[in-house]
Parts: sequence; structure tokens; C-alpha cells
Amino acid sequence: MESDYDDGNQIAGEEGDLVVFSLVTYGYGEEIAWSELRRMSEELSAWASEHGLDHAISVSANYW
Repeated sequence: MESDYDDGNQIAGEEGDLVVFSLVTYGYGEEIAWSELRRMSEELSAWASEHGLDHAISVSANYW
């Protein structure tokens, strides 16, 4: 929250935001099925709705 400067794993958020960060794969060459990502997205959407929260999901990939 110090700034929106993107360096490494820094995540920008506004005061009062709840930011959830999760690695869906852990190393070079690993993969995750689209069906698994969709399931995770649906679960988060359901949780957010139950708690009256707005949400956004962002996925990025890095090559180390």
C-alpha cells in the first residue's frame, strides 16, 4: 500500500481493501488446468457474494 510501484511481488491496494495473493503454480514448467482456475474463481466469487463484497480477480505469469 506504500505505492503502486510494481517490484517483485508487491501488490498495490487502497486503504480498506482486502487483498488475497495466491500462487497457483510454484515453479518453472508447472501448470494448472483451466478447470481448476475456474473452480477457484467460482469459490472466491461465491464467498465475496455471501459477504457482500465487490471483487476482482487478476492472473499474471512470470518467467524466472
